[in-house]
Amino acid sequence: MNFYEHSLNPKMHNSTRLDKFLTIIYLAIVFLMAVLIAYLKLRGLFLWNYTSDIFIFDQVMGNTLTGNFGIDFTYGNQFGEHAFFILLLLLPFKLILNNNMVFMLALLGPIFYAFSGILLFFHLKTSIRTIGAFILSLSYLLLFGITYRALFESLYGFHPDILAGFCMLLFTICILEQQKLNRLNKNSKYYLAGFGLFYIIFVSLKQEMALLAMIFFFLTYLFDKRHKRFNLCFLLVSSMIFLLGTAFVSIFQTEFNRGNATLIHNFFVLIQKEKLNIFLKDIVIKYYFYIGLLTIAFLSAFLSNLQFNSYIFAMFLIAILKSTFAFLSNDFSLLTWHNFPCVVLITGAITLQLGIDNRSKINLFRFTTLLIFLLSGIIFVKNDLAFFFNKNMAYESRSEIIGKMSSAIHSIKAEIPEDKIVAVPAMSAVEWVDRMCTFYDRGVNSPPRGIADYVVLPKENNDIPLSLFCLIYCRPNESNKIKNEFSLIKENGYFMVFRRYHISKKNLESRLKFIKYFNMPK
Repeated sequence: MNFYEHSLNPKMHNSTRLDKFLTIIYLAIVFLMAVLIAYLKLRGLFLWNYTSDIFIFDQVMGNTLTGNFGIDFTYGNQFGEHAFFILLLLLPFKLILNNNMVFMLALLGPIFYAFSGILLFFHLKTSIRTIGAFILSLSYLLLFGITYRALFESLYGFHPDILAGFCMLLFTICILEQQKLNRLNKNSKYYLAGFGLFYIIFVSLKQEMALLAMIFFFLTYLFDKRHKRFNLCFLLVSSMIFLLGTAFVSIFQTEFNRGNATLIHNFFVLIQKEKLNIFLKDIVIKYYFYIGLLTIAFLSAFLSNLQFNSYIFAMFLIAILKSTFAFLSNDFSLLTWHNFPCVVLITGAITLQLGIDNRSKINLFRFTTLLIFLLSGIIFVKNDLAFFFNKNMAYESRSEIIGKMSSAIHSIKAEIPEDKIVAVPAMSAVEWVDRMCTFYDRGVNSPPRGIADYVVLPKENNDIPLSLFCLIYCRPNESNKIKNEFSLIKENGYFMVFRRYHISKKNLESRLKFIKYFNMPK
């Protein structure tokens, strides 16, 4: 009997009270952690914690449903930035949820996090004892103590990249489970369907993910001799999706899109501004400390059993590659949507690598892995817990004033026609999901310039803490910058509403360019 047959033998896993107890406890922990993250995010939405991205994605879906494909009022067309096919897959939900779609977007991260943790646990239970599966899966959930801070997605609320690590881990688990069954001449429509679902979601996140899927299946094609046809098939499919995504971006790119070249340019500008030794010391070393720690843990996991699995190794290498992409994109924080998937993938790879060895013997390498993997998560998780409580306290301290400011916005909405674009303070965006809005000073003096017919700015008020003004990116004296093109038409205790009465030649040129993409009055 080979390893896979042995691992699936029901005699090996007699149901015990301890097994059931650990399973219930683990599921309760997953549920609790996901609910707490969801609570933080939903409360953050109501209390103006998020700006731009989550609302732009919602806006893109709304405009697409009304015939303006991919249009947003910040970058012109989101599909000119990236091939966000995932937004097209979410259109049925937008149609049903309408203005409440932002809440679903905020919850996608916690949902995929919980589902990946659950599937990982039950996958490990087929190979190792339940107590081992419990410890390893719990270590995965801790994600080196950055779970809450990363999934909270500070400022931006949602970005498709945040789901990438979970999706690749999920479709890899489905592949491994299906291959176990294939060794017994069995099949499972559930694992096949699961693989298809999570693979489609992964490559639809943006064209970069299709490129990573190409590399993933190229690596498995090279090293997995028994499933070459399968790997070649999805290498070709991923290649076609990547080419389609690249063409998609080229077709829908506008003058207002930034493009990835700008991000890479910013990286080299940063190096030029900083002395190289300072750059290496303060940025590179700190950035790769966590990646290095995770890499040591993965190599120790491999050396602990010396069992090579091409899918697990490919997942690990994809994580390193994605962290390199993020580095070149001028992003040096593991808490962002660029880097957090790397942590998920490496942590998942460590867990899966340990899970393919059914021996209970603890050797030096396995001990090293568990020491780094579990203890580091426990040590660093204090930062996550501190983040949770500090964020909750911040919510409490400003909930009353946000309530008053929210009421003030609703009292001025009547002054702004629904078919006009309004530039609003970024952090108040949740109050404007039912309107065509951009985030000041975009639409006014920043691209796309001149498209806003109305502007809403905060009014100087002693009740509003200065820190809150910093959060909404607007100072009261901003009104002096727009007086040549806008006039004040209404104000209340917290906000001022301005209406356009003139447009400069430079802004008019930008407005006319935007009209080519979106049907709006000249």
